[in-house]
Amino acid sequence: MLAKKILFFLQGKSGTSHDPLTNREIYLKSNIKIGYGIMLIGIFCPIFWLSYLSGARGDELMFNALHSFLVFLFGLAFVLIYRFQLYQEQSRKQSSLPDTCRESDATE
Repeated sequence: MLAKKILFFLQGKSGTSHDPLTNREIYLKSNIKIGYGIMLIGIFCPIFWLSYLSGARGDELMFNALHSFLVFLFGLAFVLIYRFQLYQEQSRKQSSLPDTCRESDATE
């Protein structure tokens, strides 16, 4: 976020967005962050790593690895679903703008 502000400052643009986020966009972005957290839990799953580091072999290790992978996939699906909904919301928001607003955004 700080990098964006610095980049906007260097380009001579305003640091604030012309169109504020709607409540729905804020909700979708927060759910995307939750999905990223679920993915991290899947990658750094303590059950898998404790069994791996304690020397588990064979079926037990594969079960824990599969469990961690499924948690990661659940988080990825969560992110993709909400990112698609956010894309739809932003497209809907962009199409509902008057033509004069879209032209001024394109020239900046």
